[in-house]
Amino acid sequence: MAKPAAGTYEEDRRTQVKVKHHRSVDCVVAGYAEHRNGGVGSLRLGLYETGAGDHGAAGSASGTARRPLLHHVGVASSFSTAQRRTLVGELEPLRENATADHPWAAAFTDAGNGNEDVASTGSSARLPSPPNRWSGGRRSADWVPLRPERVVEVTCENVGNHRFRHPARFVRWRPDKDPLQCSIDQLDTVTPPEFDLLFGS
Repeated sequence: MAKPAAGTYEEDRRTQVKVKHHRSVDCVVAGYAEHRNGGVGSLRLGLYETGAGDHGAAGSASGTARRPLLHHVGVASSFSTAQRRTLVGELEPLRENATADHPWAAAFTDAGNGNEDVASTGSSARLPSPPNRWSGGRRSADWVPLRPERVVEVTCENVGNHRFRHPARFVRWRPDKDPLQCSIDQLDTVTPPEFDLLFGS
């Protein structure tokens, strides 16, 4: 909360301002869920394990390229009706052969596959979560896989366990960025330097 330096607390009046910290993150779009009224309801977002951008085409010393893990970190939603329809057309080309070598292929047959809470340092990638058990079947966990070739910039508020705690918001496409540059270390929480001044190192 913030208020003018010369301001005072005034009971039952909204004289203070709530300031939220927003973070910008570049994510890989690996799928989307359809909206109940048509179009794209939410984008499935992924981030590669740290160091994924260092994996060259030549791979390891044995000559076998190790595929970096793409962790599901959350979704981007809250699109307008016009945006939902536009996004369907933009993403349509990425549906072709998307399931052939998709990094979340295990989720197609077993939504989540029990890996929805795997940490970024684990041996398995975190997959999209299974259906919400409290939804009573009203909400579907089905989603449309896409080839993970497009990068999107989103904003988020809270991050926990290397995932978005709330849906992120779409900002813009990043055609200038390679998907392998989207690493999960973007979600690392850095302690503000002001904390050291207030509480000591």
